[in-house]
Amino acid sequence: MYTAIWLSVISQALLLNNYIAGLSGILTFGLLYFLRINHEEKMMEETFGQQYIEYKSHTGRLTPKF
Repeated sequence: MYTAIWLSVISQALLLNNYIAGLSGILTFGLLYFLRINHEEKMMEETFGQQYIEYKSHTGRLTPKF
């Protein structure tokens, strides 16, 4: 989900004629993402325990690990 939003925000920034609007979208979503992601990871570990920790070891936050 976050990967799709990142791609959308970056695409919008590249397509807009207004650089300020494009960059503000990237900065706004980036700020919200980095404030939220650690809390969400902790919540997932508390909810799903060892299963999630194991899943996380071979999956990245935004893309699969190769």
